[in-house]
Amino acid sequence: MSEIIEYIKRPDVKIIGFILIVLGILAGVFKQYWFIAGVNTMSKKKLNKIDMDYMTKFCGICFCMLGLFFVLNPLLFDYFSIKHEHRNLIVPIVTLSICVFMVFYLNVFNRKRIYNKNDTGQPLSINFPTNKWQRFFPIALTVVFAVPAILIVYLGYKEPKVKIDANKFKLNGMFGVNMPLTEIAKADTIVWSKMPKFSRIYGISLNKVHRGKFRANGRDVHFSIHSGVSPVIKIVAKDGSVYYINRKDATETRQIFKKLNKQVTN
Repeated sequence: MSEIIEYIKRPDVKIIGFILIVLGILAGVFKQYWFIAGVNTMSKKKLNKIDMDYMTKFCGICFCMLGLFFVLNPLLFDYFSIKHEHRNLIVPIVTLSICVFMVFYLNVFNRKRIYNKNDTGQPLSINFPTNKWQRFFPIALTVVFAVPAILIVYLGYKEPKVKIDANKFKLNGMFGVNMPLTEIAKADTIVWSKMPKFSRIYGISLNKVHRGKFRANGRDVHFSIHSGVSPVIKIVAKDGSVYYINRKDATETRQIFKKLNKQVTN
């Protein structure tokens, strides 16, 4: 109950969400179209050739869906333990996807349902051909934007491989580490309760996994950690750089530290 109260107190992007829901109701229920781009600049002659009941209803549903996403996404992020700052990545992708779908659904997928077949005077901005292969264009466009973002999150979230030899400590992956052993000043383990408070600069913070560059104790540090799992390997380089590393499996973390400590002390 307290979490819900805290959520209600946070203005966040909920204001934008509520505005979108209101606009959706105005369009879908009260058939208002003055805020729908393109439609609000059409002449009455062209508007008479459009099925406005269907268009306003469809736009109203889409606006309400987008508004609900803006309103509910903080709760969803908290529920799935997703860091607040990931909204910077997820919200634009979802917003763009819904907007692209709206435009191409109205103009390509269901053009004949909305526009009069005999109307040859439509402006070029909505004069899209309706060949079947072109109906996949909005899907392709969404994939172009979504796949790279999903790939970045996946590669960053995936637990990196660790390689330690006589010369180098290497943590593979998108936010990896490649450090000669001669540059390591100190390596030790700490329990999770001793970890400093931190905030992300760039990288991944998803479902208790944190990888990339973070801010802790007033300095930039490198993280590749699972929250709440002890021990955590703390590596301090000779140039003052600090690295925190652990694995989901605590036994594996201990094995990595044992091997690393052996190479560093030799």
